[in-house]
Order: sequence, then C-alpha cells, then structure tokens
Amino acid sequence: DRHGTGSLISRMLSDVGVINELLSQGIIMMLSDLVLLLSITVVMLLLNVRLALLTFAVLPVMATVTLIFGQRARIAYRRTRQWVSELTGRLAEDIQAMRVIQAFTEEERTNREFDEINRSTRDANLGAVRLSATFTPVMEVLSILTTAIILWFGGRAVAQGALTLGIIVAFLSYTSRLFQPILDLSMIFNTWQAAMAGGERLFEILDQVPDIQNAPDAVELTEARGHVEFDHVNFWYEEGQPILRDVSFEIKPGQTFALVGPTGAGKTTIASLLMRFYDIQEGSICIDGIDIRQIKVESLRQQLGVVPQEPFLFQGSIAYNISFGRTDATREEIIAAAKAANAHDFIMRLPDGYDTEILEGSTNLSLGQRQLICLARVILASPRILVLDEATSSVDLRTEALIQDALDTLMHGRTSLVIAHRLATVQRADSLLVIHNGRIVERGTHQELLRKNGVYAELYRTQFLSEEPAPAYEEEGE
Repeated sequence: DRHGTGSLISRMLSDVGVINELLSQGIIMMLSDLVLLLSITVVMLLLNVRLALLTFAVLPVMATVTLIFGQRARIAYRRTRQWVSELTGRLAEDIQAMRVIQAFTEEERTNREFDEINRSTRDANLGAVRLSATFTPVMEVLSILTTAIILWFGGRAVAQGALTLGIIVAFLSYTSRLFQPILDLSMIFNTWQAAMAGGERLFEILDQVPDIQNAPDAVELTEARGHVEFDHVNFWYEEGQPILRDVSFEIKPGQTFALVGPTGAGKTTIASLLMRFYDIQEGSICIDGIDIRQIKVESLRQQLGVVPQEPFLFQGSIAYNISFGRTDATREEIIAAAKAANAHDFIMRLPDGYDTEILEGSTNLSLGQRQLICLARVILASPRILVLDEATSSVDLRTEALIQDALDTLMHGRTSLVIAHRLATVQRADSLLVIHNGRIVERGTHQELLRKNGVYAELYRTQFLSEEPAPAYEEEGE
C-alpha cells in the first residue's frame, strides 16, 4: 500500500543489479588493489622513509576529496535511483493500460508525459556521471603533484649526495604503481556509491516489519464453525480520518449477510478487516468467539475464501490456478471443483484442457471464464467462511447464471459475507447491512428494509428506476 508497483520492481531489479555489479566485480578488484597498495607502501618505506612520507603527504588531500565526492555522489545516485523507479512504474502502467490509451487516442499526450520522466531520468544520470567524471581527473592531478614532489625533493637529495639516482627512479616507478590502484579504487568508489544508493532503497523494503504479526500466544483455527462477530469496530488508515465507525454485527454459522451501500462507504474495508489484511484500532473481530488477532494469520486465512470482483489468474496451467490454494489436490479433485463451478465444459473445449497455459493478464480467457476458474479455486480450498465481492457484476447473462448457480453451491452450509453492487443478487440474504459513511445505518431483510423506506429503499429505487418501480410500503404501525 505504501509503495507503487514500479518502485518495487525497480528496487528488486535495477537496485539489486547495481549491488550485484559491486559484489561480483568491484569487491574482487578492491581486494587485489588493496593488497597491491599495501605491498608498495611497505617497499617504499623500506627504500627511504623520508621520501616515502613526502609521497604519502598527498594522501590526506585525496581522502578529503574522496569524502566530499562521496557525500555528493550519494545524493546524485539516490536521485538517479528514484527517477529510474519512477520511469519503471510509468512504463509498467502504460503497457498495462495500452488499450485504454489507444481507445481514447491519448498516445501523443502519454508519449509527452513519458518523455518528461525519461528526460528527468537522463538528467539525473548525467549529473551523477559528471560528478564521476570530475573525480577521476582530480585524483590524477594529485598523482602528478606527487611525482613533482619526488622529483623536487629527490633531485635535491641526489645533488647533495644523500640519495642515489637509482632510489629516485625506483620511487618514481613505485609511485606510478602506487596511484594506479588508488585510481582503480576511485573508479570502484563510483560503483560503491551507486550500490549504496540502491542498497538504501532495497533495505528500506527488506527491513520493513509487516504490520500484521502473529501474537506470541496465537492459536490455530483448525475447524471453524463460521461464527463471525464485529463488536464496536473502529478503523482508520490515517489518524483523524475514520473509515469505519462503531460497526457491530453478528453472523451465525451458515448465514449469509450482505453489505450494501454507496461507493466508498466502507464495504470492502469490512471484508479486508475480516481477512486481517489490516488490524483495527478499536473494538474486536471474532471468529467462533476468538479474536482474530489471537489466531495465527495463516490458520485464519485458510478458513476464509475470497471471490473477488476482478478475478486474478497466474501465468500457468488452468489446473495450477484451480489448485493454487491446495497444492496437494489430485487431478480428480481439480476436475470435481471445476464441475461444481460450472467451468468444466468450457475448459474441456480449450486445446489442452486443464493443461492450457494462461497468458499474462489472462488475455486468452474471457472475464466470465476467469471468474469461473476463481470459483473453482475457492470450492477446492473448501473454506468455512466466504467473502464474495459481487462476482457477477461484469459478465453476460448466460455466464451470470452459471456463476450464480456455482455460488449457490459454494455458499450452501457456509457463512458468507457478500459485498453487493447489484441489489438483485442479495435479496435472499439472511440480513442486509446498509453502510453509509462508515456506519451501519440500516439492517434487516430485503423486505424489511423496503418497508423502512430509508437509505436501502432509495438505493433500490435508484437502481431499478429504469426497470420497474419498487413496491410502496408504509411504516409498520402507521
């Protein structure tokens, strides 16, 4: 929720790549250069301590230059990694949304926006390269300065007879060898700074502790009966912006409750809290009388089955997708689940049947076919509690009938929480909860809520206005 897809992809690929470059090449070169540097230093000290110390006098200046460069390079490379992340995210979004872009003929504007991000990425990279290109010449100038020092002081010592010409020649030779590993190390330092910037972003992700953790005394929920209870639940994503306010309801085993209300009312949030994708700030959510925060997360979610409004299938065979929640399922069990979900017939019409490979984005299957496969997946997992996010809202009437029939099979004898977008699909629910601005403002059966002539009746009339008017009811007792 806190990081975009592009940012995560960039951190896992691009940032890891620069770290790999440092570890696979830079570290080996650095170790060999350090050994060479140490060896030459020892030899120079043995030849002549005074001339060696004069040679080393420039090293503090080099260290200062390196420190200043390092601070600026870290900032430059950090900016580069951020823009690469932005570019990766935009590229992934544009590829995914290509049909929408083409449908609205927005190719030119999208190209302009992408070019702006691309130019910013280029400028950030050029800034880092310019900094790197400045660093190496400065180090070479200091190397030349060291040679001049040796020639000046060494020449005078030779003239005075304090040193031999051979010592000076040897020092000049060793000086060139001394600064070669130093220059190599300066080049490695560029890679080091890029890797440090990438490492910061990578470890920012790796060091994050998941918000949802098992309590020390968490228990297993092995055979849930399906008794769900929300007790005075308050929840917010950000402090001061409540999403749910004092939500309370109880679903007994085998009952079906439907959540209805306008977009943004908090229906999906209630389902997410039951799955414990987030922890509530106040109140409690219990399954079979146990607070879900006291249940191991894996055990909790194994008892819950989710049928999303937008079905998602993985790249792989149809059989793999159906058995995703139960990897030990046999082919016979997979086929039985597909038959229960009314998916078997269309699967057998595919070229490879259950071994048909699903392409990226499930482009070789229709929306209805994907939904049927998702239903088969949940049927095979056989959870005790179902969370259904209006699985029939975006399909044709024939497929809707198949899905509804499969849902009836799936929901039989199970506790079900249905997020309703089309009110016609929830009229048989045991109870409807009308959510508005994060509160339950009405509850009851379909007929009871119509009699109240409140929020639900208004939603019903609005949705069916073009078909037939809702029956008029008077308040009971009037």
